[in-house]
Amino acid sequence: MSVIRYVSRLAMVAVMMLPSILNAAVVLPALDIQDMGVDAGGNVTSTSFTIDATAFSIVTDGAPIDIDDESFILTSTSGSYDPAADFGFGYGTFAGTFSVGGLLSGTFSSLEVFGYGDGTSFDFESELVFVAGSLMGGFDSGRIEGTLSGDVAIAKLGAVVPVPAAVWLFGSGLIGLVGIARRKAQ
Repeated sequence: MSVIRYVSRLAMVAVMMLPSILNAAVVLPALDIQDMGVDAGGNVTSTSFTIDATAFSIVTDGAPIDIDDESFILTSTSGSYDPAADFGFGYGTFAGTFSVGGLLSGTFSSLEVFGYGDGTSFDFESELVFVAGSLMGGFDSGRIEGTLSGDVAIAKLGAVVPVPAAVWLFGSGLIGLVGIARRKAQ
């Protein structure tokens, strides 16, 4: 395979993956969520996913801002988890609701859970739809990302900023340049 053809294919893959990479993280500020002594933590079964934890600070670029402890509850209403979905690693998706005291509440329709071979460690992530709460501001959606280890839950919940138009323009320009290079190579 020629170098130009290899580079053009690599560039096309990078451009196609760029939007998902840019939207893949919670942006700051975000709520910092962990289970404390009064919380149950998290639990994953074949038919449910739950977290009972506490939102206790807002993470910023600087020092975290302490807030009054607010109960964080995330409960699935449907979905499933297969503990041995792929090479001994589990995978599942769930839909349900969440609330952070009176600060924020909403829904999720595709919370993904990734389990590790030990059956007690999980990563999870989901896009969220905000429904109500004083922290909504101008946002109607966000994202949650976190881990469960045993019954210990740690998560970040925040807004997701859309991909800027400049990125889309850059991507389409790059595809055009790759097309020109391919024509010249033939």
